[in-house]
Amino acid sequence: MKKLLSLLGGISLVISSSSTVVSCFDTRPIIDHTFKDEFEIFDLGLISGVKDTPSIETIYYAIERAHKNVIDWRWSVPLNHLIFVNEPTNDSCTIRVIDGHNQPTLTGEVQFTYNYKKIEKSKINLYSNSQNKVIKRNCRILTLSY
Repeated sequence: MKKLLSLLGGISLVISSSSTVVSCFDTRPIIDHTFKDEFEIFDLGLISGVKDTPSIETIYYAIERAHKNVIDWRWSVPLNHLIFVNEPTNDSCTIRVIDGHNQPTLTGEVQFTYNYKKIEKSKINLYSNSQNKVIKRNCRILTLSY
């Protein structure tokens, strides 16, 4: 009888400790923070670049510039972890975080609007045409004869 009581006591101790551990788990579902939740401003305003459409770098820095005055804005996604969902246009784009970036887990896509202008290459002329003529006149090659 004594052995039976000690066996039952040992079993109840094991059962009660495992039920305590099970009851301590948080049963609330884990809700991922979406990528869109990272932003407050979705209109980036006027942006420019040298390509026909904006690059991911142009969009990345425009996002940072648009949010620079937002209090407690901390965006932690590196540039090389972002991709375009579709080809960007001159007025909007959709971006997402690449698969494998999970610190923090960000899911979903974000659409930004903007007004993109391509920077045209131009020849820089430091002097006006009249000044160029004067410079050419004053730069004659002089030969000295002895």
